[in-house]
Amino acid sequence: MLVALLAISCKTPTERWLNGLAEYSQAESASMKMEVMKMDTKNDTTILNYRVRIYPDKKWLENNHRNLVSEMNYEADSCFFIKAGGAKCSPGFVQPVANGIKDCYEYLISFNVDNKLKMRSLNMVYTDMYIDKQTYTLNLDKK
Repeated sequence: MLVALLAISCKTPTERWLNGLAEYSQAESASMKMEVMKMDTKNDTTILNYRVRIYPDKKWLENNHRNLVSEMNYEADSCFFIKAGGAKCSPGFVQPVANGIKDCYEYLISFNVDNKLKMRSLNMVYTDMYIDKQTYTLNLDKK
C-alpha cells in the first residue's frame, strides 16, 4: 500500500491531468461514425496524441466514393482541433494512417501540451468537409 501511495504522490500535475483524460470516445450520425482513442506517450508530458478513425456510412460510400480517398487523406488536416475551455487548440500535426481497414480513414493527431490546453473541459472537434458537413464534438474528459 505504501508503494502505491508513493507512486500516486510522485506524479506531476501534468501526469495527473493526462491520466484524467478518457481513453476512448465516439460520435455517430446517419452518415458516419467517429472514434477517438488516446495514445500512450510513454511519460512524455509535453504532447497529447490521439488516434481518430472515421467510418463513412456504406450507403453514402456507394454514392460518393469517387474523390473521397484523396480528400480524406490529404485535405482533412484542418478539420480537427481541441476546445479547451474557451480556447481553440490546433494540432501540431495530423498524419493520415494507412491502416488496412476497408472504408476507414485513420489519423494520428498530436497536440502540444501547454497551459491553455490543460484547462477543463476538453473536447475534440471535427468539422467534416466531405461526408456530411456536420461538426462533431467529443468529450475527452473521463466521465
